[in-house]
This record gives sequence, C-alpha cells and structure tokens, in this order.
Amino acid sequence: MREFIQHLATPEALALEASRLLNDSQARSRLVSEMSTIVSSLEASGSTRRASQAIIAALRENSEF
Repeated sequence: MREFIQHLATPEALALEASRLLNDSQARSRLVSEMSTIVSSLEASGSTRRASQAIIAALRENSEF
C-alpha cells in the first residue's frame, strides 16, 4: 500500500491513487489480498509480539536504535 505522509499527502496524489485503485481491478485485488494477509497475521496468537518485533526491526534498519 502506498503511503502518503505529510507533504506527500496532497489532494492530487490521493486522488491519483484512489483513481488507480478504482480503475485497475488487478491492483485493487492485490491490495485486498495483501491487506487480508496482514489482518490474518495480526489476528493470530502472538500477534502483539510479532508486531513489536517488526517495529523494532524496522527501527534498527532505519536508525541508530
């Protein structure tokens, strides 16, 4: 899923992404599938631990954590 953080969250960028998802059924299906996988993994036993480990790993990759 594309992220629109701070200055990237312009009305134009959001409209383009919405239009892409509305008009491209394959892109929309991929997004739904990917989000379903994420939701399923978070609902499973130990999801809090896995989520916290993923956050720590991301922080270590992107900083001096």
